[in-house]
Formats: sequence, structure tokens, C-alpha cells
Amino acid sequence: MLTKVRSMCNYAYWRCIMKVKKIVQKMGGPSKLSRKLKHNNPTTVSGWLNRKIIPASQIENVLKAAREENIILKATDFFFFLPEELYSNDNA
Repeated sequence: MLTKVRSMCNYAYWRCIMKVKKIVQKMGGPSKLSRKLKHNNPTTVSGWLNRKIIPASQIENVLKAAREENIILKATDFFFFLPEELYSNDNA
């Protein structure tokens, strides 16, 4: 179970799963979010969806784009924090 959780988070030390799909949907989809972030094409944001992670370097840009569109994003929109029992036991 822990291996599955770690692969979903992409980093073994993370204790959460990013809710990339929810963020992208709130921002209007991959194409619209890519335009708001001034990316050359939507494949960048689509890659985030496939990897289930928004790069840390892009989170502030996403928040800024949301503010410009009067879209409210909270930390709970970005992350689902896992219960302690899922990551405290490496033998699981």
C-alpha cells in the first residue's frame, strides 16, 4: 500500500497527494490554465495531470492566475493529506 501511495505522490517523503485534477478543473481545464500561465501549449498542464503533481515552482503562478480570475483556491484544494497509518509503517 505504501508503495502505491508513494508513487502517487512522486516523492517518498511526501505525506500528501496533490489534487491536480481539481485545480485544473477549477481553472477551466488544461488549455485555459496554460493560457493563463502563458505556457506555449497545454501539454505542460496535461503533464501535471498525468504525473499528479504541480511543480512547486508553478504553484504561486497558479494562485496568481486564480486571483486574477476571482477563483478562490485554498491549501485543501491542492492537497489531500494521508492518515498517519498509511505512511508510518513501511511494512504495509
